[in-house]
Amino acid sequence: MKEQVTSLLREMGSTLSQLVNAAYEYVLAERKLPRAGARLGEGAVAPRQLTQEQIHRIASALEAMHVGPAEDDRALDEQLREARDERYAAFA
Repeated sequence: MKEQVTSLLREMGSTLSQLVNAAYEYVLAERKLPRAGARLGEGAVAPRQLTQEQIHRIASALEAMHVGPAEDDRALDEQLREARDERYAAFA
């Protein structure tokens, strides 16, 4: 079986290491082993639900990234230049 898989992986342009890493990722994501011969949708479970902590972390990250409207009518490149100057002045 190993030789068959190695041959197929070679045809696909993949390696055994990539297969093993994909299996690890699958187990981490699904918390189960993949079943041989399982069809798509077979044994499907309901969509995953985020925990309140995950929702809070995502909302916090999005809030931190939000820039909002400009406070004045200056061009964006001018505002960026000023922000960079202020930021790099702290390193001088």
